[in-house]
Amino acid sequence: MKRHLSTLLAFVCATVLAAPFTLVEEGRPASAIVVSRWSDQQEALAAVQLQAWVLQMTGAELPILTSAYDHKFLAGWQDGGRLPEVAPYGELRPIFLEEDGALKAEEYRLEVAETHVRIIGGDEYALLYGVDALLERLGISWPHPERRWREVPQTGTLRVEACEESSRPFFRIRAVHHHQSDHALFAWMGLNRLNYRLQNPPGWYDTGLMAHYGVRPFFISHSWHFWVTPKVLQEHPEWNPVIGGERRTVNAEGNESLVHYQMCIGNPELRKHVVEQMKQYLRENPQMPIVPLEANDGDGYCECEACQAYGATLSERFFRFVAEIAEEVGREFPKVTVLCLSYGPHTEAPSVRLPENVGIGVVYNHRNYARPLTDASNRPYYEQLAKWAEAYPGRVYIYELWSKTRFAGWPHPYAKVFAEDIRLYRNLKLAGLCPEGIHPSALQEYLRGKLSWNPDQEWQELLKEFCAKMYGEAAGPMEEYHLLMENRMAEHGKNLDDLTSISEFVAPIDQTALELLDQAAALADTPQIAERVAAERAGFLKLHNVLEQWMPCSRDVVTDEMRNANLLPNGDFENGWKNLGADTRWGEYTFEVIDGQAYHGKKCGQATVVTQGWGRFVLEASGLDISKKYTLYCAVKCLDGAEGGNFWFCPGGMPAQLYTLGPTNGEWYRAVFRDIEIREGEITVLPTVHDIPTKGRVLYDDIVLLPQE
Repeated sequence: MKRHLSTLLAFVCATVLAAPFTLVEEGRPASAIVVSRWSDQQEALAAVQLQAWVLQMTGAELPILTSAYDHKFLAGWQDGGRLPEVAPYGELRPIFLEEDGALKAEEYRLEVAETHVRIIGGDEYALLYGVDALLERLGISWPHPERRWREVPQTGTLRVEACEESSRPFFRIRAVHHHQSDHALFAWMGLNRLNYRLQNPPGWYDTGLMAHYGVRPFFISHSWHFWVTPKVLQEHPEWNPVIGGERRTVNAEGNESLVHYQMCIGNPELRKHVVEQMKQYLRENPQMPIVPLEANDGDGYCECEACQAYGATLSERFFRFVAEIAEEVGREFPKVTVLCLSYGPHTEAPSVRLPENVGIGVVYNHRNYARPLTDASNRPYYEQLAKWAEAYPGRVYIYELWSKTRFAGWPHPYAKVFAEDIRLYRNLKLAGLCPEGIHPSALQEYLRGKLSWNPDQEWQELLKEFCAKMYGEAAGPMEEYHLLMENRMAEHGKNLDDLTSISEFVAPIDQTALELLDQAAALADTPQIAERVAAERAGFLKLHNVLEQWMPCSRDVVTDEMRNANLLPNGDFENGWKNLGADTRWGEYTFEVIDGQAYHGKKCGQATVVTQGWGRFVLEASGLDISKKYTLYCAVKCLDGAEGGNFWFCPGGMPAQLYTLGPTNGEWYRAVFRDIEIREGEITVLPTVHDIPTKGRVLYDDIVLLPQE
């Protein structure tokens, strides 16, 4: 026992007493980056990245040296020594970058001693991960791609403590789906060791630029229109889907990525065409390890006899098609993965066995993010995932619809749930995680990077770490704020996807949260930290404002004077269908102007669900003053089990905004939207039924548009 204790004490003392390694001393290089040969692209990329970040931190450019500089250069160096006396570099200490095929895929080792740094990588990108690990120890942190979250210390002397670290990621797929394509996005991904970037459709982006940061292309998209274009479908009408007894052709002049019809996959000639198109694409793009074979977005699947004979259900047809195409493509390209989704009408694992070169993304469309996937409220999604994971271990990944959830613009207290889900994915032996879009929460992106690498980390410790890195002296109240939000979400238990849910969530914590945010603002000791706290406060104010934005009409703020000044023609529906329109994108609805149930006056608009989808009334106003901001008011009532309605408005020259109104429990409620900026003098207002509700009726009335004073 004494011997073990003395050994432990010796180790601790050695660790404490070990001197740090100095990279830069008072603005001058104290080290050099050493690669075995410049022709090794990955060593060169890792060296250039390390050099660039050190330059940003210190203003000093570390030299990059190779064995070609002097043939005795590496052989003459001994642990504990300085570099050989070669030109002006003899006083510099080495940072060795090496590849070692004995390490596992994506595994790196980082060794820091007083005399040297050694980073070893097991494959083409692992060296970059080792460099990223060193940079994190040097104080660089960038949890969210927005510039305000980028932390790069500025110093004339740069040192790193002695350490030994060996690591590799648990999940093979750590992907991002985002349409930005530049150095900043990929640099952020690299620092957070996110290794795949989704693209839609294939071939739009510079894969060479991505590779500089250890990012690979991950092609999964609604892609049938890519392999069989609308133009080809016009040339081959027999390849178009039969819907309702007739062949439906798409508009060949439209945006191909918005095609909502499918194709006749029961036709063997069409399947041959898809195989040849995919092979040709891979011949022309040999750097692509993955290709998509997901159906087009939306509905419109073929109902012809050949397709029905091809498979008894839509799932059977779809996955038989995927299996056949993948098997043929695999004969020429055995290392290429063909990706598809368990999504929409094809979620069930098929009876046919999918070939080894098929990867499957399981999509959650409407899950409850306030509860873990194992909660009863998410049972169908959990069962779907578990079946796929059991059938195809190591080949299934999660495709999260972060950017599609209706709470995308609100603060996100889901750290605990996210951590629990990640551990579930580990237990199910999934390949990894791909959320669609960038999460608006810097904390959530920080957790994504950390937990995708190591799912066993505790989210509370990661939260503390995040706050220390991002908020400095303000870390204490910001940690309390995040924990307050987490605890309230655990009590609330529902998505923040409609104004009723938001108002119920925020009311009990409103004043406490604002007090903590004010404390943090007072403690912020740099302009950048103050900006981060202000961004969090602005996000919370959106929740706070709902308390004044959503109310029963018994507390109505609209007066007859305001109605008389309304800039929206027929916003009260009193003139029937004059100045009104309505359309259905998919699903089936009835849109009516009805008497006798209005909130104000005699008439109101009514949308009734026949089958779930997307439909809307259309109201427009023009001739608006672009120097002013505007406020919109809308009265809404949900009947016959409707969970809520939607309300879009599209100000000229500005992004569209979407809110979910309800549920209202059969009462009239008032929604208020202030500070609407209009850069072009018009606005389109869309009282909408968009996925919600799944049943029932939604009544709209008394829609008023006014300029603000």
